[in-house]
Amino acid sequence: MQTPPQIASVTLDDVNDRNDPRRPLGSDQVENQFYRVTVDRATGRLSLFDKGLQQEVIKDAEIVGTEERGGNYIGIEPLSGRNFPLAIDRVEIEENNSVRTVMRVTGRLIDIPVTQRLILYNQLKRLDVENVIEWNHPRLIRVEQLFPYQAAGARVRYGVPYGSNDSANIMPNTGPHMPDEISKESWLQSRHILNWIFAGDDQRGLTIATGEQFVRLDPGVLRSEMLRGPRFTSAKVVRNDSAASMEYPPKGTYTFRYSLSSGSGDWRASKSYRSGMNFNSPLTAVSVVDDISQKALPPTQSFFSTESENLILSAIKKADAEDAIVLRVFEEEGKSATTPVRFLGEARDFQNVNLLEESASQSAVRQLAVKPYEIKTVKLQVNR
Repeated sequence: MQTPPQIASVTLDDVNDRNDPRRPLGSDQVENQFYRVTVDRATGRLSLFDKGLQQEVIKDAEIVGTEERGGNYIGIEPLSGRNFPLAIDRVEIEENNSVRTVMRVTGRLIDIPVTQRLILYNQLKRLDVENVIEWNHPRLIRVEQLFPYQAAGARVRYGVPYGSNDSANIMPNTGPHMPDEISKESWLQSRHILNWIFAGDDQRGLTIATGEQFVRLDPGVLRSEMLRGPRFTSAKVVRNDSAASMEYPPKGTYTFRYSLSSGSGDWRASKSYRSGMNFNSPLTAVSVVDDISQKALPPTQSFFSTESENLILSAIKKADAEDAIVLRVFEEEGKSATTPVRFLGEARDFQNVNLLEESASQSAVRQLAVKPYEIKTVKLQVNR
């Protein structure tokens, strides 16, 4: 039997022990046609080199723990000033085949077992990062994944519901005011993101697709908070005549996933929002293979499409009051769009409606006109 080809070349540092076992530790490397992934064998720090851009887009990414003196899980977060790196136990290749290559890094953050998997794919320019954390005991620690990006003068943009926002765009006269709220400094660093975050400029940049929503912004570093163990919660619990709080987070295994991609151009050219949506809502393939009955539908079929790549479909449903289909789209890139609406492969007439599926005019139109960042809802008739 012929062995399937491997998509990546692998160079592990421990093979050098045969010739020089007394040397300092080096690094492990995995490389495919798009990226070279380097893991420092002593620290576990990750660097990502983009072979198309001919530069590192991530340097010394790592998992760290920041100690707190014991706050709550909402806003009080007094730091002790101590930080704990991940102590590395082992680096090994878990898979290397014609589909993907998986490098596994295992270690401990204080006494917290951590497993990180770095995944490269065949014909896909992306690196997936999967962090598995075994949270077995209460610890006054904030566990973060750090992504130091390398674009000089980079701007940060991230996904929000029905659009995106620049990290420098903060609503005036907002922020914490009460003593039990998060500090002003921490508030200015904190962002809640939806699906993706981009760091770069007009020439190049890095996109991180993730389902994790809380990110802190440091100069040149994106800090994704994974777990945080506070000393108390808002619920007061009394056990054996002593006041305590519920253990938070509960004991268990927690998994956090990220997908890194890079390229030329800004977040619009990179379609960062598309990477985030695809990563968090992956395609689910359903196949019906039998010869019991004749199949009336084609092998593949698109429910809905437009000719404008900057339009995103956010909802498709049956109309509440009639036999019609309601579609909701929004514009993502800040550009106007005019396009026909195709349903099941055919351009259809439709009506512009409001959120109650009411139309101000009974006349149907053929071209959908959407302004920058506008949300549009349309209703189209479907013949049975």
